[in-house]
Amino acid sequence: MDKVKTPFIVLGGITYKAIPPKVKAWHDFVAFEAGTDTIPAEDYMERMAELVASVFGKDVTAERIEREMAITDLKPLYRRILTWIVSLVNVKLSEIPNGEAGPENSI
Repeated sequence: MDKVKTPFIVLGGITYKAIPPKVKAWHDFVAFEAGTDTIPAEDYMERMAELVASVFGKDVTAERIEREMAITDLKPLYRRILTWIVSLVNVKLSEIPNGEAGPENSI
């Protein structure tokens, strides 16, 4: 499986690299994808900016993204981050032999 490059964002001339996310990020992105039909139009871009900001450090906020990023760049960055998160999950799942959980993953 090809490794997906770690997403980055440039704000104020500074490049920020995404930080490997926790499980909650995967859940939040999937929930957003599943609920896009129910999100009011005025909240859609704001929520997307929040999700993008969630995978970067504390210097990248949704408000900063909304102020400094071109509107045409937000959704492509969001899609790259979603693809990256899914690829991280898939790599880990492919490491489990025969789909069985190891001792560290058992209940």
